[in-house]
Amino acid sequence: MLPIELSELKSVLNGEFVHGTGGGEATGAQTDSRAVRKGDLFFAIRGRNQDGHDFVQEALSKGASAVIVDREIEKVRRGNVMRVRDSVAALGDLAKRIRSKSGVPVVAVTGSNGKTTAKDMIAHVLGADRTVLASQKSYNNHLGLPITLLGIDKETDVVVVECGTSAPGEIAYLAGIAQPNVSVVTTVSETHLEGFGTIDAIAREKAALVEKLANNGTAVLNMDNEHTKRMSRATTARWTASRSSSRSAAAGWRTTPSPPLPSA
Repeated sequence: MLPIELSELKSVLNGEFVHGTGGGEATGAQTDSRAVRKGDLFFAIRGRNQDGHDFVQEALSKGASAVIVDREIEKVRRGNVMRVRDSVAALGDLAKRIRSKSGVPVVAVTGSNGKTTAKDMIAHVLGADRTVLASQKSYNNHLGLPITLLGIDKETDVVVVECGTSAPGEIAYLAGIAQPNVSVVTTVSETHLEGFGTIDAIAREKAALVEKLANNGTAVLNMDNEHTKRMSRATTARWTASRSSSRSAAAGWRTTPSPPLPSA
């Protein structure tokens, strides 16, 4: 992660230090106390089975520069503790700031099917002559995408992230954090229909990734799918077409024309 002073962090997260001096800098971020290294921030997040607030002391004992909490915790022996309104939202806020400070271009991929494969393929091609940071596995939600972006460091040339959704508004939220320069939509189908009701609602959700593009961005849209094809009307950014190739049994993807990677 690009280093950030804790004094700046306080402003970014709109938090308050309830313990410690609030001095120093953070050089990484974790949501798993087992992975904390010296200088990391630890975001205490409540999950289905465990509550990160129960592991604050462990994180501090490992050298965390600060822990981020959103509820009262037992008094700690030493270290910086910052209280915020919502730890998950704070994670996203920090990821957005680090992404903005870095200035590196971001490619974001969504779609009902094929987004992980497309993300991996894009990262592989770009990695031929660039240092690429890409989402691990299917890290594509409100936790996984920020964690990926927080991996940006001074060696990163480009970031490739995956954006998933299970409810309306999630793609727009993720796009607001990632601020993509290139948005790729693979396809729209009735996958996860239970969260949206209709395929048109799914299409509107996926289109948010295109709508969030700046004017100098690029949308890559599947012209073989009627729903993604219509997304070209949802942006003032330039767009390019992708089509499934039937020239071989292992169907691939081609884009035409192939634009240069936009600058951040």
